[in-house]
Amino acid sequence: MKHFSLANVGIVSSNEDVWVDTANRVADSLRNMRLPVGIVIPLGYGPAGIEQTLQQIKSTGQLKIIIMCMHSVLIGGEEQAAFLMKANEMGLTDGRYIFLPYDTLLYSLPYKSNSFFMLGNNSQLREAYDSVLTVTVESGESSFYEAFDKAKQQGEIKTLLQPEQVSPLFGTIYNGIYLMAKAMDNARKFGVWVTGTTLPKYVRNVTFKGFNQRIGTDGKGDGVTNYVILDSDGQSSQLYSTYMIDMSKELLGFMGRSIHFPGGAQPPADSSCWFDPYSICTGGVELTFVILGFALVFTLCLGGVGLHLLIRRHLQQTQLVKGPNKMVLCLEDLTFISPQMSKTRLTLNGTSESKSTNEGRSVKSTPQSQSIKSLTDATQDTSNIAVYEVHRHSLTA
Repeated sequence: MKHFSLANVGIVSSNEDVWVDTANRVADSLRNMRLPVGIVIPLGYGPAGIEQTLQQIKSTGQLKIIIMCMHSVLIGGEEQAAFLMKANEMGLTDGRYIFLPYDTLLYSLPYKSNSFFMLGNNSQLREAYDSVLTVTVESGESSFYEAFDKAKQQGEIKTLLQPEQVSPLFGTIYNGIYLMAKAMDNARKFGVWVTGTTLPKYVRNVTFKGFNQRIGTDGKGDGVTNYVILDSDGQSSQLYSTYMIDMSKELLGFMGRSIHFPGGAQPPADSSCWFDPYSICTGGVELTFVILGFALVFTLCLGGVGLHLLIRRHLQQTQLVKGPNKMVLCLEDLTFISPQMSKTRLTLNGTSESKSTNEGRSVKSTPQSQSIKSLTDATQDTSNIAVYEVHRHSLTA
C-alpha cells in the first residue's frame, strides 16, 4: 500500500462469524496504522444482497483497495466468485479498485506453472480477476502441491486425497507446529520451564525449513518469510509474480513483469502523508467539512463557557440572599448612610411609629427622605448601613 500510495480501504467479508470477526480485526489493525478504512461490511445474501453490498461500496468515496475476507476463489471460494462476477457485471472491475484476497496472506498459494480451474472454466470470472492482486507466501524450490505430493510419495503423509484437494493452509499449520517445537527446544536448552508466557521469547531469531519454504523470525519474533504479489492478465488461467516483498527489509523488489491494471493505469494515488507517522493527514476530506467541523467545535466551546458563566452568576446571586422572599440588591440600588444618620433615623422612626400606625401613613415621609439623602455622604467603604427605596416605601438594610 505504501509502495503504490494506496491508503483508502474498504473491507467486505462473508457472513460467517469467523470472517466477520476477521474483517473487524483487519480494520482495527489498519486504523492503528493510521490508515483510513471507509467501510466494513458483510456480504449480502444472494445476487440482490451482493449487488446491494457493492452499491454501498460504490457510494463510499475515495476507496482504492477492497480487502475480501472470505475463502479465495482460487481454492474453491464460491462467495468470492459470485462477488467478483457481480462487481464485473456492475462495471466495478474496470480499474477503479484493487481487490485483495485476505486469506492468501495466510498460506503459500501455488503459483509456479499452475493453472486454476476456476479461472479456466469461467471467462467472466477470469475477466473480473484481472482487477485482483493476490499476495501470498513465497514458495521455495517447490510449490505446496509439489511438496505435498512428494511427502505423500515418501510415506510421510498417508492419505488418498490428491494435492489439489488439500488446502494450502495445511502447510501453514505444519509450519506453526514446527515453529512451536523449535521454540520449546530452545527454551529447554536454557533450562527454562516452558509456559505460555515464556515461550514467545524463544520464538525470536528462529530459522528452519518449512513445508515448502524457509521460515524465519527476527529479533522481535516477527516473521521474515517473504511474500509475492501475483497478478493475471484477464486472459489466462495462470497467475504470474510481479513483486517480491522482502519482509526483513520491508521493500518491494520487481520480478520482471509489471502489474496489469484494468484500463491501463493503477487507481489514483492517495496522499503520501497517510504513511508518514509524523504528520496528520486529512486524506482528501473536503475543506468545507473541515471548516464546518471547526466552527461546530468552536460554537460548542463558546456555548459551554457562556453556560458556565450563567450558572456561576446564578449560584453567586443565590448565595447572597436567604429566605422564601429573595431579593438581590446591587450597589446602584443602595444609598449608604453614616452611623450618626442611622441613629437619627431610628429616633425619627421611634417617635412617629404610633402616629404612622394610627393614620395609615408611611413610616418615612418625603421630607424625611429628602433630609436623609441630603445629609448622606457615606460610601460602602465607610458604612455598613444603607437605604433601599421601593416605590414610595423604604427598607433599611
